[in-house]
Amino acid sequence: MMRILLGTTMFAGLLVAGAAQAADMPLKAQRAAPQYFTWTGCYIGVNAGWGRAEHDLSTFAAGAPNNINNTARTAINNAGLASINGDGFTGGGTVGCNWQSNNWVWGIEGDFNFANFDADRNTGNVVEPVSGRTVRSIDSVGTDWFATLRGRFGIAFDRVLIYGTGGAAFAKFDITKRFAWDFIDGCPIVGGLQECHVGGISDTRIGWVAGGGIEWAFASGWSVKGEYLFADFGSVSYTTANVGPGFVGAGNTQLATHSVDTTVQIVRFGLNYRWGAAY
Repeated sequence: MMRILLGTTMFAGLLVAGAAQAADMPLKAQRAAPQYFTWTGCYIGVNAGWGRAEHDLSTFAAGAPNNINNTARTAINNAGLASINGDGFTGGGTVGCNWQSNNWVWGIEGDFNFANFDADRNTGNVVEPVSGRTVRSIDSVGTDWFATLRGRFGIAFDRVLIYGTGGAAFAKFDITKRFAWDFIDGCPIVGGLQECHVGGISDTRIGWVAGGGIEWAFASGWSVKGEYLFADFGSVSYTTANVGPGFVGAGNTQLATHSVDTTVQIVRFGLNYRWGAAY
């Protein structure tokens, strides 16, 4: 009887141990399952880099009935043609979201940045060669900030993402002009010339932006990127009037329209923190 009882107990113990081992197998398999990285998720970050703005300047003073003779028109129009550049630091914040399907990644990203791309020129007193008149043009284009709202689309190689990007760009520009010549118009005399056309504009521009970059997820939730952007903000125009006493008054105004066409190139690096499904 004792032998039967002992055998039965041992058999029951083996059954319990076997059942426990079998129950533990799915957990072990789950723990051993490979972990795959995904770019899906939203993120915030910071960026910093270098930007260069190019401004193409032009001036147009129409003929009659605008009160300006052909020599003066030639002088102001030709002196207004120029291209000025400014480069400097840029930095700001970024927010975005990605979605991944197989190796393809798409998303949306926005950023707001400080910008120091100010550009200036001062021709000094020079002879405009076609009209033969002595002129001076002092121009300034300042950039306070810029922002973008872009789509992103790229291909992922595990933790490395290569992408293209494009969308809308926004920027604030402060533009001024001080134009002087040797005509006797009764304008304030500055630096030996009559400073007759003075003005400017402060304008927030909307344009387009495109570029591309590469991003590397170097740790759980963290990634770094390098990026190039090209933005075109189109043209902004403003008008100045001759401030000489002989040109002030209805029907006797001498007007000149000045235009500034701006493009910006940016190279920058960024650090992002991502939350969501990335591991």
